[in-house]
Order: sequence, then structure tokens, then C-alpha cells
Amino acid sequence: MSKHIDFIDSTLRDGQQSLWGLKMRAFEAADALPHLKEGGYATVDLTGPGMFTVLTRDYFDDPWDTTDFLVKGLKPNNLRQGMRTDTVMGFQISPKSIIELWVKTMIKHGVNETWTYDVTYDMEKMKWMTEVIHFIFSMS
Repeated sequence: MSKHIDFIDSTLRDGQQSLWGLKMRAFEAADALPHLKEGGYATVDLTGPGMFTVLTRDYFDDPWDTTDFLVKGLKPNNLRQGMRTDTVMGFQISPKSIIELWVKTMIKHGVNETWTYDVTYDMEKMKWMTEVIHFIFSMS
């Protein structure tokens, strides 16, 4: 039996979230993009909603421009975003229509994978979210 292992790079999402408090701007990642692009990763974790909050609140940056810059530098790799099941900005519950719009807009900007989690282990929310993500990705 042949075994295969895929690697996922999380430098741009988890790394900067842990080390920089989500405050890495696109130009600060520019030098790393060719290395990540050619690194042979199955997927590159790109972003999550928290980064959008920080880029907008602290720097007045357009987070969609940041996403486009990173996507351009990393294509054709699989690019992934992570998100909670019930919010896309801050810690307040987001309406379902906003969550659906978030996923659609991420796809529009070149993110082609999503992982999701629910810190309260609400399986009904997880089921709804996976159905939404599957449906939206199947339509794109």
C-alpha cells in the first residue's frame, strides 16, 4: 500500500496570527511568497476574518486588496481560509447571509478551500456551515 502525505503551510495565517497579532501587511509578506509558492505545499493557509478586522481597524488597508496581492503571488497553489461557523468579523454573531456572502467573496478573490470550526462544538452549526460551503463551492 502506497502512503502519501500532504503538507499545509500556515505561515500567512497561523504564523502571523500567533507572532504578530494579525498585523502583517501584504508588502511584508512579499519576499516570502515565491518560497511558499514553490515550496510544494498541498495548500497554503491564506487568511481568516480576524486579519480583515485588524487591517481595516489598525491600518485602514483594504483587506480585499491584501487578499488579491497574496493570491496573485501564490497561484496556482490551493489557497485556504479558516473561519468560525457563526462569525466573520470580531466576536459578534454574524447573520447567515453575511457568512454566505463571505464565502462567496473569498472564492471570487481566489481562495479555493475553506476550513471551519465551532468552539462550542455545536454540531448543527457545523452541519449548516459545511452544507453552505459545499453548495457555494459547487456553484463556482
